Amino acid sequence: MISVKLEDKKFQRQLEQLRKKHAKRLHETVSDSTFKLQKLAMNDAPVDDGALRRGIKANISHLKGEVVSNANYSQAVEEGTKPHHIEIKSKKVLAGAARKAPAGMATSNGWAIYGPRVQHPGTKPQPFMKPAFTVAKNYLVKQIKKLF
Repeated sequence: MISVKLEDKKFQRQLEQLRKKHAKRLHETVSDSTFKLQKLAMNDAPVDDGALRRGIKANISHLKGEVVSNANYSQAVEEGTKPHHIEIKSKKVLAGAARKAPAGMATSNGWAIYGPRVQHPGTKPQPFMKPAFTVAKNYLVKQIKKLF
């Protein structure tokens, strides 16, 4: 799960002053920015089966907006992973289509046999939350400045 929060004491004080003066418009601005963040993150999230995108949710309360990616692999997609070993526990060995196997891999009946322990090459980062956060944060600041 990934969660991004903007917690700055000075910003919170200024927000509180604005809240007293422009409560309704400020709530709308925070809501707009939060939904903008959610939409951008959903658009930028890589798609395999769509679970990552469906897991991106927005929560708004008072003057607080939060966007969370609930997929348990969100952080691995956002930041990438280093090469690592995978232990196969549910079966005796890992096997896959022989046509997609590296050269020299043992095959049997059209299947490549990888074994009970596999070296995963790692994954490249595919950021979707941080870029969306940057755009939405700039939008929020721009909208708040208009209230002055």
